Amino acid sequence: MDKPRSGLAWLEMRRGQPGNASQLLRRLGLGEIPLTHDAFHELQPWRAAAHLEELLMTCGALPTVDKFLCSFQRWLPGHLASIDDPEHAKTIKLYATWRVLPRLRARAERSHITPSVRQFAAEQAPSSGRHEIRQAGRPLRGHRHHRRH
Repeated sequence: MDKPRSGLAWLEMRRGQPGNASQLLRRLGLGEIPLTHDAFHELQPWRAAAHLEELLMTCGALPTVDKFLCSFQRWLPGHLASIDDPEHAKTIKLYATWRVLPRLRARAERSHITPSVRQFAAEQAPSSGRHEIRQAGRPLRGHRHHRRH
């Protein structure tokens, strides 16, 4: 860390609020949070978790992963939770897991993922899943954030 004092100040911020950085570090030290990227993608508040994840990658405690890949993986569970129809959510999850994430990982290996590539991936997961549901002959229903394309 280039400026240790700024790191300490960040740890002190929002000290009394649930999920603050110092609480996340404490829980990590107690083993309540596994030291994995997947664990950090589930944590709330997501901004504090994302920043801590980046710091842990910088110091070598976590393997380095593209931050926009992490962003997509953090976004996906919340998006799936916004889908009322369990079958639709399952289809979107499968599509994102087997189609979208491998493409993002391959892109991250070749070069950095840009914000626009990450946004495109987020748009592909729901729209492609809708297409697969239509192809299967099931009606599209149960998505609270439906947009027309």
